[in-house]
Amino acid sequence: MSSLRSQENTDELVVSDTARTTRPCHWPKEDLGKLFTLQLGKMLNKNARETVPKFPYLGNKDVQWGHFDFSDLREMHFDEQEREKFRLIPGDLLVCEGGEIGRTALWTGEFGCYYQKAIHRLRLQSPSKVDPRFILHFMRFAASHGLFADLTSQSSIAHLTREKLARLKVPLPSLLEQRRIAAILSSVDGAIEKTQAVIDQVQVVKRGLMQELLTRGVPGRHTRFKQTEIGEIPEDWRLFRIEQVGVVEAGRQRSPKAQGKPRPYLRVANVYDGYIDTTSLLSMPFLEPEFVRLKLVPGDLLLNEGQSKELVGRCAQYSGEPRDCCFQNTLIRFQAGEHIRARFAFWVFRHYFYSGVFSAIARQTTSVAHLGVSRFANLKLALPDIEEQAAIVEGLETLNAREEIERCRLSQLGIVKSSLMSVLLTGELRVILDGAVA
Repeated sequence: MSSLRSQENTDELVVSDTARTTRPCHWPKEDLGKLFTLQLGKMLNKNARETVPKFPYLGNKDVQWGHFDFSDLREMHFDEQEREKFRLIPGDLLVCEGGEIGRTALWTGEFGCYYQKAIHRLRLQSPSKVDPRFILHFMRFAASHGLFADLTSQSSIAHLTREKLARLKVPLPSLLEQRRIAAILSSVDGAIEKTQAVIDQVQVVKRGLMQELLTRGVPGRHTRFKQTEIGEIPEDWRLFRIEQVGVVEAGRQRSPKAQGKPRPYLRVANVYDGYIDTTSLLSMPFLEPEFVRLKLVPGDLLLNEGQSKELVGRCAQYSGEPRDCCFQNTLIRFQAGEHIRARFAFWVFRHYFYSGVFSAIARQTTSVAHLGVSRFANLKLALPDIEEQAAIVEGLETLNAREEIERCRLSQLGIVKSSLMSVLLTGELRVILDGAVA
């Protein structure tokens, strides 16, 4: 018997009552279209009669894996006949026809709702043969293993037609085994949702703490404040332009005529919010003087200079890896001077990123927004003494470490879910029913 456990502070994820088998699995397979009736939703119609009432409907973006996003639900006109045709009932599966092909969620009857043409509705017609929750997990497995690739029609955008989706072959263990498999996989999903909720809450607290510490200082330390052009700050803090407390510099532009020794360099695609991803590292030639000037030093801060507007100023700190590395002109480097700790500057820049300071000064071109080296260099920041900078950094790093722990757990749970789908939905690992392998 196989048992899988993952420790949590508040509850325990337990996957048991399974057995690995070397017997070939001979589950029958059936076309999806023989188990469900498939129906595309209503096409948007700007000329719909306004005398017909409006009702909420789901679009492609509202259907996520295993759940729905109701944060931006829209409405359109449905007459009586359309309401009968496109209404949703508990047990309906909704499958994305475009975008992320095959993305699926199960409707449980949250409220009266309808759906748009970019979605296939799968309504069960064989309740004695199949559990929709089992199919929900199989659709995720099918997408992750590329089973939709041969079913999509490709023009400028990939589409999953009704006819091809209906031909998707799905395995059919017994109904009881389907329910047990779905329950096991759903338990992992529950742990994933709880962990994501913790991360979301930590982020809310962290951003609030950043606002408090970086504008009011360490709690209880200050009683007198002053008004400045960036808002109220403690009276003994000083205001500086960023260029006054460190060195601000852009990297080098790529050029087919460049000469010198090839060196690795970082670009926008490597710099994320708080970390550097080196899985896609490129190189280009640098002459020795260029290399000396643009070589990254541990502690350097790198910010996205050219990006979509909401991502301009995204910041990470270089730790020394990869070695002998430079940076492209799509990034801005900040090297902290003697009056500011690099980690304090890092948290100030993250605060500016989250609060929209960077996006507010960015300039939009045809396709890319630019932070601008001079605009960044001339931004003001409030600076406490070195001792208080260290205390502020310590408080923020503690909360950040909690978030990283939860993100690590979330990643582990994702691996567990993927592994379980691979063995449970193929029959390699069988559930035990009434004391025996199904």
